[in-house]
Amino acid sequence: MKSTSVCTSPTMQANSRAGVSASSEDLGDEDSENDVVVQQILRVRKARLQMQAEKKSSTDLKTATMRMLSTNSYPSEEVYSQYLEYPYPFRDPNNEKEGFCFVSPSNLLELNHFVFRSNLPLEQFRLKDTDDSQTCEMDSARTFRVLVAGCGTGDAVILLSEQLSRVGVLKYEVVGLDPSSRSLEIAEARSKMHRFRVVPRFIEGDMEKVIRST
Repeated sequence: MKSTSVCTSPTMQANSRAGVSASSEDLGDEDSENDVVVQQILRVRKARLQMQAEKKSSTDLKTATMRMLSTNSYPSEEVYSQYLEYPYPFRDPNNEKEGFCFVSPSNLLELNHFVFRSNLPLEQFRLKDTDDSQTCEMDSARTFRVLVAGCGTGDAVILLSEQLSRVGVLKYEVVGLDPSSRSLEIAEARSKMHRFRVVPRFIEGDMEKVIRST
């Protein structure tokens, strides 16, 4: 059995090592380019998923609202008439100065998180120190409006009115809607015990009819 030996010169060995090194660098560059491409693909996928989630959230809200108004979930005539007759929740306007009733949702931070996705645009409505009359006119033309559907005796309306007065919103409107006239009477009496910059309004009506008419 013959053995074969291969002799290489120093020059050939150096060229070989240089070729291996160059190949390694090329592979490193390719890996770097691949990482950039992968990151771009991931960013595009993330953006698409976010858009799909926002669209689904909007659809789910509409579906949930219509499901809530379906005949299966709507209260019986007996329960509904009882709600109209007895103000709910029970509140005594004479005790109003003892403090606010904190209910959900009635906090601006809560609304900012769940409704506006932490982008509550109050900065657009706040009082601003500026000499630009055009800016003042534009700001004063905007009104921050809140509708509290099923406000009952006014817990959320009163707390929101208090907060909007304190944060310096230039123009705002808080409206309470409820089918119970007796509950609204108490809500109005309670609101008169406070010194809101803008007095809230109360409307007697049924939210089901409002939604179905739109």
